[in-house]
Amino acid sequence: MPGRRGDPDDEGRGDMSVTPSVKPADEHAWRALVACEPDDVCRRADVTYDSQTAAYTVPVLGQAIQVFPGERRLAAASPIGERLLTRQAYFSTLVIRAYLAQARAAPPSGTWIAPADLRAGDIYYRGSHVLPLAGLA
Repeated sequence: MPGRRGDPDDEGRGDMSVTPSVKPADEHAWRALVACEPDDVCRRADVTYDSQTAAYTVPVLGQAIQVFPGERRLAAASPIGERLLTRQAYFSTLVIRAYLAQARAAPPSGTWIAPADLRAGDIYYRGSHVLPLAGLA
């Protein structure tokens, strides 16, 4: 699989990590995260940082995901975390990095926000495959 390193069966290491392919949005997210101070990221995003490994640990859907900004790499120690970084990489890897770089230190509001309330949130109800036929009529 392109971009994947550390097959769990590879030399018995158990290192499950992934280096996402580099696209403009990916590169922007990495640069933004690298430019952040770890103490600030931890405070804003409520995550931990290990200065020895230079990695953030981010809880994602109950899984500990490690983010190594200097290496531009994400890793997981569990099979479910590995699945988030490989099979659902399209949805997870950019979001994790953007969250770390852009999170705001604000407590939860306690208010539910429906997808339809988000800008362009109607895509969750109609899907990305719907053609804009109403505009053509």
